Amino acid sequence: ADLAGDIGSLTLAASVVASPLAGRAFDRIPSPKRAFIISGLVAGAGLAIASLGSIHAAFFSTLVVGASTGAGFAIGYSIARRMNKVQQEYEAFGLSWVNGIGLLGGVWTPVLFSELVVQFSYSLAWLLAGVFTALLILPVLALRSESGT
Repeated sequence: ADLAGDIGSLTLAASVVASPLAGRAFDRIPSPKRAFIISGLVAGAGLAIASLGSIHAAFFSTLVVGASTGAGFAIGYSIARRMNKVQQEYEAFGLSWVNGIGLLGGVWTPVLFSELVVQFSYSLAWLLAGVFTALLILPVLALRSESGT
């Protein structure tokens, strides 16, 4: 249990390290939308790595997921802020929208994951979590670029 807690805490540590780096790089990124999509796909791959069922896979998966989601949130917030620059009075709404999506994901994801574990196994649940994450990112491809995003 101690080792699992230590490994799990690395998600937040990796996110805290990656978020400011991604935020700092945001202005230098030629396509923030592409960077956002890549961070989501990397997070999906990181989740799928956990399906291997070893401590090394869990450790690596945790670092990959933490770093990629931290970067993804920083880029997502930056995109929302940039898109609302034209209408400053709505900037808080854009940021709240991004935050709301994050909170929604934080609520239903553990419920879905638990159901997958009960129905199948931990390994398959991790693999399916990675696939679902990748599938949820794909609709972002359909968004048209605005304001340099």
